[in-house]
Amino acid sequence: MYYKIKNSLKFAILMFLPISSAFGQVLTLSTTGQTGTSGSNWSLSGNTITISGGNADINVSVVNGHLSGNSLTVSGANSITVSGAISWTTNQILTLSASGNITINNSITASGSAAGLNLYYGGSNATTAPTAGTYYALVQRSRSKIQLSGLSPLLRIGNTTYTVYNSLSALSTAMASSSSATRAALGSDITLTQTYSNSVFDIAFAGVFDGLGNIIDGLIIRNSGGASTKNNLGLFSQFQGATVRNLGITNIDIQTNSTAAGTTGSEYRIGGLVGNVGNSGLSSGYANTAYTSTIEGVWSSGNISAANNSGTDNSTAGDRQKFYFAGGIVGSHNNGTMNLSRAYSTVNVSTAGSYTDNLAIGGLVGDIGINTSLPHTHTQATAIQLACTVSKSFTTGSLISGIYGLYYGTGGVIGVVYTVGCTFEDCYSWGSAVSNASFGGLVGYASGGTFRRIYTTQSTAGAGAITSASNSYTSVTSTTPTSGTTLPTGFGSTEWSKATGERPILVDLETAPTPLYIKVTTGGSSSFGNLNIAYTIVDGSGTTVNLTSLGLSTPTGTPVFTITNLTPAGTYNDVSYITGLTLTGSNAALYTLKPFPTTTPASHTITCSGSCVTYPIT
Repeated sequence: MYYKIKNSLKFAILMFLPISSAFGQVLTLSTTGQTGTSGSNWSLSGNTITISGGNADINVSVVNGHLSGNSLTVSGANSITVSGAISWTTNQILTLSASGNITINNSITASGSAAGLNLYYGGSNATTAPTAGTYYALVQRSRSKIQLSGLSPLLRIGNTTYTVYNSLSALSTAMASSSSATRAALGSDITLTQTYSNSVFDIAFAGVFDGLGNIIDGLIIRNSGGASTKNNLGLFSQFQGATVRNLGITNIDIQTNSTAAGTTGSEYRIGGLVGNVGNSGLSSGYANTAYTSTIEGVWSSGNISAANNSGTDNSTAGDRQKFYFAGGIVGSHNNGTMNLSRAYSTVNVSTAGSYTDNLAIGGLVGDIGINTSLPHTHTQATAIQLACTVSKSFTTGSLISGIYGLYYGTGGVIGVVYTVGCTFEDCYSWGSAVSNASFGGLVGYASGGTFRRIYTTQSTAGAGAITSASNSYTSVTSTTPTSGTTLPTGFGSTEWSKATGERPILVDLETAPTPLYIKVTTGGSSSFGNLNIAYTIVDGSGTTVNLTSLGLSTPTGTPVFTITNLTPAGTYNDVSYITGLTLTGSNAALYTLKPFPTTTPASHTITCSGSCVTYPIT
């Protein structure tokens, strides 16, 4: 579990402690607790369960049974942990009231049309705000969620009322008229069924949106850019003082197609959650006090990519754009303050087959900086102009850069950090960053910032300031041991844990799947229109793995590489796998396939006999 400070609705992680060490009178709602109308230190009278005298463990069947006919208030505890599933189908209201923290480690599900849930933590009630240093928390590792799927459900968190939305149409209407006063919650999972040309919520969001652990699935965007356009793409376009927490954005599929670079070229800021934190239209007046945006407990999966439709890509021809800032959660942060914590992403980001004047792609965030001089020479931001923290987060996605101009970086966590006002701590990346300059498993390029307690499975952390980071590690060497349970020097057990034979992981988040890599066999050849690329599956050191010994079978699917059947004849020296293959077998869920990270990508020759199609293809 994790501790938060709450001031209004802005959150920050404190520490990881057992509840009993922080609050003496603990209530647990579990599947093994006591039943009946009373037990050790608790009693049920009327519609109220009262805790008194010490710790109590109540069977969730007591709660579920009571809610079948009556509302229920649980009070008197210093802290409450929900470790068993709570569910009811009636129009009753469940109130959990604690003087300290409420931790939800399982599901709370109510389907009655007017069912309600009150989470009064820190001594709060309908009119009193929680005391500082207390929280309500959804535990990510157990994938806990709250679902209020009725027609008009009721929700209060602290002393704040939220409007609960269970359909895309209702949520879209609310977001269209949102303001800083908006308090919205997602009551159930939503599957998107259309293809968007811009963000689902094409706004500068400034309110509070709590996903309650639910998922928005199937975000598909196709955008063709255009001269002098600023394209902020994602679930949201921009955040300007927003708070978004406890939300999954899964099976993302964002593709762009632009042929305008240079001063008047297309600008792309793309993130699974939000395209830009700040104001992409700014050219002056940057200030870290402009607004504070908080992203907490958000996760994403899928793919973000630029077009690969041309055989010749440069600043004046082919697939090209002025900006391409893209990340699994956030595309770009260019103004105000951003606090991002307990986030993770498996999103793959690729600009292979395109040219970009200003390129920054990362597993979590693409670019952090103010970008005051364009298209190439940039100005480093000061701590007064822009501030951010990125903490307790990880990535497993692959990052593959295409051709770039004079501003570039490809990083497992952050693409480019072009400011001194940011702190990055307690993060790791099991993904792969593939480029031929300014790339690394953590950051592609950093001109400043503070880095501590971070590691990557790649052999380089990144270029620039990242090289002098404190307690930062690369590869799976003796500094990040795979045997034993000793954590790397500087890593604390409140944030990290390590099982013998495994890499260190963050105690607060799910365990990342172990990456295996598709390594393209160099020197291969195939005929135009009939691409046939050989590859092997290897570990991080490049050694071929025995799939059977790992409980795996031959992958299914069709591999996608950085060259395709439409790529003209010629020899290509930067061929890499992108996506398309899925591991099978009993242990498939424990592993993931990524491009093999290397400074010497494979070569492949496409031959032409007779008449071959050449670009441009129409």
